[in-house]
Amino acid sequence: MHCPIVKWYLLSTIFLFDISLNFINCQTCTPLNTWPIIKPNWSNCSVLSDGTFTINNIHAECMLLNVPIHWNLSNLTTCTETIQIYVKRYFLLGYEHISHHLWRIPGGGGIPVSSLEFEAVTVVGALNGSVSVYVTDKRSVGESSRLECPTSIVQNFTGCLSFIKENEYRLKQNTYTNTAHDLEYVLNVVMGKNRENLKTNQRVILMGSSQGTYLLQRYLHVTQESEQVDAVIFDSVLPPDTTRLVYGDKYLNYIFLDLFTRCSQDQQGCAKYFEDNNPLRALYTYKMNEDFFDNSSCLYLLKTNTTELANKMSFILFPEAMQLLPALIYRINRCNQDDQNVLKNFLNVTQPPEQDGAIGYSILVELNNNLAELWSPLNLEEKNPTCEYLKGISSNTFTSTNVMPDIYCEIEKTKILGYPTDQYYRKYPTKKTNIPMLLLHGDMDQALPLSIPRNFFKQYSMINPNFIYIEMPRTGHTALGGSPMVDEEGTCGWNIAVSFMLSPTFEPDRSCLKKISPIDFAGTTTKAKQIAIQYFGTDNIWVLKMNQNGCTNFEDLSNEIIYEIFDFLDTYQAYEIFSNLNIRFRNLLTLSDLSINVNIFNISKLSFEQHYEQFFKYNTHRIHSLYISNPIVIDLIFASIKNDILLTRLRILCLKNIDLNDCKDFFDYLVLLPQLSTLIIYSYKKDCDRIIIYDKLFRLPALKYCKLSLNDSSNFPWEVFSTAYDTVSPIEHLIIDCNVYFNELLHILPYVPHLRRLSIKSLTSSYGQVPHKFSFTLNNLTHVSIELHLINFDQFQPFMTNLFKNLQVLYISTSMDNEYINAQRWEDLIATHMPHLRIFDIQHKTSLFNNIINGETCRDLMNRFATLFWTKRKWFFTHQLYYLERSNYGVFYSIQPYSLLKEFVTCFEDLSDELIYEIFELLKFDHVYKAFYSLNARFYNLIVNSTVPIEINLSSISIL
Repeated sequence: MHCPIVKWYLLSTIFLFDISLNFINCQTCTPLNTWPIIKPNWSNCSVLSDGTFTINNIHAECMLLNVPIHWNLSNLTTCTETIQIYVKRYFLLGYEHISHHLWRIPGGGGIPVSSLEFEAVTVVGALNGSVSVYVTDKRSVGESSRLECPTSIVQNFTGCLSFIKENEYRLKQNTYTNTAHDLEYVLNVVMGKNRENLKTNQRVILMGSSQGTYLLQRYLHVTQESEQVDAVIFDSVLPPDTTRLVYGDKYLNYIFLDLFTRCSQDQQGCAKYFEDNNPLRALYTYKMNEDFFDNSSCLYLLKTNTTELANKMSFILFPEAMQLLPALIYRINRCNQDDQNVLKNFLNVTQPPEQDGAIGYSILVELNNNLAELWSPLNLEEKNPTCEYLKGISSNTFTSTNVMPDIYCEIEKTKILGYPTDQYYRKYPTKKTNIPMLLLHGDMDQALPLSIPRNFFKQYSMINPNFIYIEMPRTGHTALGGSPMVDEEGTCGWNIAVSFMLSPTFEPDRSCLKKISPIDFAGTTTKAKQIAIQYFGTDNIWVLKMNQNGCTNFEDLSNEIIYEIFDFLDTYQAYEIFSNLNIRFRNLLTLSDLSINVNIFNISKLSFEQHYEQFFKYNTHRIHSLYISNPIVIDLIFASIKNDILLTRLRILCLKNIDLNDCKDFFDYLVLLPQLSTLIIYSYKKDCDRIIIYDKLFRLPALKYCKLSLNDSSNFPWEVFSTAYDTVSPIEHLIIDCNVYFNELLHILPYVPHLRRLSIKSLTSSYGQVPHKFSFTLNNLTHVSIELHLINFDQFQPFMTNLFKNLQVLYISTSMDNEYINAQRWEDLIATHMPHLRIFDIQHKTSLFNNIINGETCRDLMNRFATLFWTKRKWFFTHQLYYLERSNYGVFYSIQPYSLLKEFVTCFEDLSDELIYEIFELLKFDHVYKAFYSLNARFYNLIVNSTVPIEINLSSISIL
């Protein structure tokens, strides 16, 4: 205690000489109706606890007041045991008797008011003395007869037990209710029982933060019959009915997840750095990697773990520093050398806030009060959670303090601390009041989520119509200081509070809410860079550094870009190249849940076995597409698969050089794959059993696209026609890249009713009659590409008439039968049976006429296909001699309409002349001339003026 304080304390007690004499001698104890209210006896003291006496004409005065250890009004006497309460005020010299009184109650149950001294000086100076700041240490804290163990209660609880036992009475009376009566008494002393020490225009305002709001509520409760103050400000409120400290780490985790949700909404500043723009997924990836693969994890290399990091991250989960956390997780997942250096710096400099051991702080008092009133269940029938349960809660969060399970719970089990609760516990005042009240609460309050203040406002507004609640965006715990503004000094919380205090009607100015700083995830502002230097040791939060050539280093690329690079490589090749570079790349390849594509077309048996053991054996569940061409490898793969869940994500399967006659088991396995939607098979075996193939294909439950490239059979598949399949296939796109007999096709089409696209390499005439009517339809069929062999128009027309009703695109190649170039017959068929046809592309090879072609016969043919029917659909045709030596044998074919040529020109017209000439060099001159010369003047001039050597092939050019 300072000497000046001793002097003014001695003087202040002279006028109570008689009472104190009786107390000291203990001869008689006179009953007291009320505790005597003395006149304030201020004495000069230093503004700051380091001895600084004044700052910018701001002075401070202090006094000590005696209060009963227990405010039992029915048992107060001159012998009642007392403790001292420390009071201090900060004022601008000359304004101490005319300024408003702001009574500032700090947060935390054991924090001394010395923690507010810089704030007090700032407020008094900023308001030019119109407001003086008053503070009082709560009983047993700071200068108020401090009660604290001689050794650290956190580090040596056992060593503190004797001290607790010696001060058991003091601790049992160190209640929130007694502390609230202390505040009531201090106010009466300073302003007078009837405010006689104040001028009429002076206001008295109470302002509490965090746990200070809990004390204010108790004060309002015990004084509801005799209101003293003009207004109350709650800063991050702890309501009496919903506050439980055991949920602290849960609340912290809510805001941590909210932070990453906000990161995902900031595309340019944050989300773009994460795979799929999904920082939340990266967060869970970090947790799984570090918890399940600890021996190869990034934190393992740094000799730490997720528990320590969770604790460290909790220390910076406040507005001006929390933007570092997504970048921190990103760096852990990447874990290059620069990231490891940053993590080391972060772990070294991030320390818990000073409390235990700080001057004036009493963790004993805080534990005592919290265990009594803020720990117990809200429902009296509910039991306290076990320490193991609380440890489980903390371990299942991304960030946690672990204070509740590691400190509070272990002490609470002893039942030594705490006190019996009273009639005010878990209750709100019931008497209506009109005292103006303001509640400020941040929407990112890491200690008290928004549901808590909203419930408090609902309850208090029922008894007070003058209650104002302001939810502050991007603001953390204790909104007064946790709401920094863009390019402005101070905080929005203090701006609102001051406007409320000074407003004639206690109406706060909310305009600064729009100025609250956004979360600078990108780290571009000066403040963000300063914070990054403090915690990361660098002002580059994400570290996407450029090398000397101005290029980003490969290891600094985002996961999303690296995965795109992987897509250009064979999966195992990427594994061999990158897996040993560092943990990040190995995890990207082995721990990701992303699908992989496997291409092993050209691979030996030995290489495959090595690949399988090192990589694919552990990642078969991720395989999205599989391309294989070695028959031995095909057998090895499906022989090694014992469990039908291993390829459950396989969607695309392409097999070359397979013997389908030996693959019955293989097809049976494919039936078990729920997502196989694309199947491509190239079989070298001649005369394979098509009955088996069709039967197995039709059973695949998710197959949409099927391409069969088989050796043409020399035998007609009579068995196909007598086989009935007991299932209907979901196939929508069917390509048969081999010879198919007409009756064979007609037999299998009923089993693919959902068919939309059909492509047949060669459809061949078969024995037997082709029906003119069909018992099935293909209503979804819109695209057909087919080449006919020895099938005349009369045979094929019923097929088109019955099945092409909704056809939009037809590519057809025919031969011999000249009815295929009968324009009138096509017009009638299309108009009547193919009304939706958009593209008609025909190629017909045959003897066009029975004699040598001349100009008149050609013009007649072209005129028949140039009527309004054809031109309005923009279907155009031409012809060419097929062999120069046989002038009556040629080809009639479709040519692209002008609309497509126009699109072609648009694609090419922006290319440079040099690039176009390179394209010309890749083509034959006759093709270049035919394709480009008539497009426009530019292409014509490029061809005519070109100096590129040309080769002319006249063997297939028509003489007409």
